[in-house]
Amino acid sequence: MISSPPSPLIEQLRQSMESCRARLPEGATPPTATGIAALDRLLPGGGIAGGSLLEILEPGPACGSHTFAAALCRPAGHRLIVFDRTDTLYPPAAFAWGWGADRLLVIRPRDDMEETWAAVQALRSPAVGAVWLWRDRLATPDARRLRLAAEEGGTLGVVFRPERDRGQPSWADVQFSVAPQPGGLRIEVTRCRGGFSRPPIDVSLDDLMHTPGGDADEAVRLPVSPALAHPAAARRATGSAPGAARRSRARRSTW
Repeated sequence: MISSPPSPLIEQLRQSMESCRARLPEGATPPTATGIAALDRLLPGGGIAGGSLLEILEPGPACGSHTFAAALCRPAGHRLIVFDRTDTLYPPAAFAWGWGADRLLVIRPRDDMEETWAAVQALRSPAVGAVWLWRDRLATPDARRLRLAAEEGGTLGVVFRPERDRGQPSWADVQFSVAPQPGGLRIEVTRCRGGFSRPPIDVSLDDLMHTPGGDADEAVRLPVSPALAHPAAARRATGSAPGAARRSRARRSTW
């Protein structure tokens, strides 16, 4: 049996459908490359789209998840708002990524309800580039509110969750699992809208800390005041105990 050529109407419909597949949905933001070649090849579309909600699964403290999040959010620019109820963030590390004191806002809400409400407002603001928060448990309604708020504001949302949450329901556009490796991180996309799947990759810390178009060392070098350069002098000036300096270094190690 010889099939007849498609009618003009069917051919027009086929071309229209192909055109729709090639276009981004209305209001969608095209992905922006992170500048890390191996990571961009891992990501759907070759980068991170504005208005995305990301989840990063952490196996424990000092696993490198914050460095990885900073690399993901670097193209977002603008203000970084961090909801940090457990005093996890080490601000000087954020300063090294370009979020100075005028662009970094750390908020410590009292509970999950207050944090979710404030995070939703921040994600909806076009003046905010990225929002970070940590959740041991993330209820489905809260996850949905965060996802819709990120999309509405075009803001990048990052939720840090424990590795044990792998396989749990998620509203994230992309969910990553991060594990430390000698000299870098092993990164795996554990969930992704559209069923995108790739094997894990290893990324060096040098690549994560590199700023495209600039020198990697310059990107992370911070000016240090004389008082900070000499801890003993700083303790005499502030009256702080040596233990405070040790706790500060411990917080830094969790970055």
